[in-house]
Amino acid sequence: MIGRWHAHACGQLFDAAVTDRLRHLDQVPLNVALSGASQRRFGELWLWARKDLTTDVCPLVAVTLALGGVFDRVAEEAPPVVVRVVNLADLD
Repeated sequence: MIGRWHAHACGQLFDAAVTDRLRHLDQVPLNVALSGASQRRFGELWLWARKDLTTDVCPLVAVTLALGGVFDRVAEEAPPVVVRVVNLADLD
């Protein structure tokens, strides 16, 4: 079930991005993750994957999973969601 929910969240994030319902603040960690991400099949769905072993797609996966929960609770007519990646080590 978790894998299907994860794949569903990937699709929701992708759809929101291409329909301009999702924007991010042009942050380097997310930009790097986006540029190094690809899709891998998960049954009839897909999940984020790395294009190569040097790319860290964790920021993209984290945003995807977080927004998957938000999208499950927000109406389609809601305003665009703005994403900001926060490095917890920087909060000290």
